Amino acid sequence: MVGTVTCATVQESEKKAAIAVTFTDGMSRILTQPMTDAQFIDYKSHPDAYFGKIVPVSKKVENQYDLFEFFVEANKGLSRATLLQRLGRPADFDPHSTISDADLLAEYCEALVAVVPNPAKQSA
Repeated sequence: MVGTVTCATVQESEKKAAIAVTFTDGMSRILTQPMTDAQFIDYKSHPDAYFGKIVPVSKKVENQYDLFEFFVEANKGLSRATLLQRLGRPADFDPHSTISDADLLAEYCEALVAVVPNPAKQSA
């Protein structure tokens, strides 16, 4: 399948990378991949740049709200069109009069949180 990585983080307690991907069919998934010892050491040495983009490393995620805040911060620069695409809305969907950009972002981030099994074990 072909898709775009939209966000990535490491689940330190499990030595796994969690990668949010939006596929060309509009579906989004969070994929996990075990990390080798060398990859995990590299991540621990450079957590703010490990995924190829310098981002601030936040605190450990303790609950769903922390995870939601992490996703909002990571995705706040997305355009309205991109958010609609990732939410699987049809191209002719026009929510301009009914939903704000902030609400679209919140809806997208809520959807990401919903697919994470136990956010208390995740590291953002």
